[in-house]
Amino acid sequence: MDELIQELEQLMGDWMQSLSNMTYEEISAYVDSREQIIERMKSHSLSPMERNKYTARVQRLLQHDALILAKMNELRDEGLQGTSKINRGRLQKTAYETEFVPDSVFFDRKK
Repeated sequence: MDELIQELEQLMGDWMQSLSNMTYEEISAYVDSREQIIERMKSHSLSPMERNKYTARVQRLLQHDALILAKMNELRDEGLQGTSKINRGRLQKTAYETEFVPDSVFFDRKK
């Protein structure tokens, strides 16, 4: 169990160093890695005394969850702004490119 918590701490440390420059893909990879470690941790059955031993370390790791969530929300907001911008562009383009189906044909004649 010590190895798993240490692995999680290392992952969190690496993530915290590059937090401001992370992309959506990097955060997704981080979350996947973290989930795999946590799943392995769940497979260990611990006594209450062992749980108390690891509680402080786990609580320190959980304090960083707010930063992770804030970064994910920031990236989500950027994506929503980009999508909104694209939709506005499409709407403006549609206004200029009306589909025209001629119902009748007019001929101009010179008199």
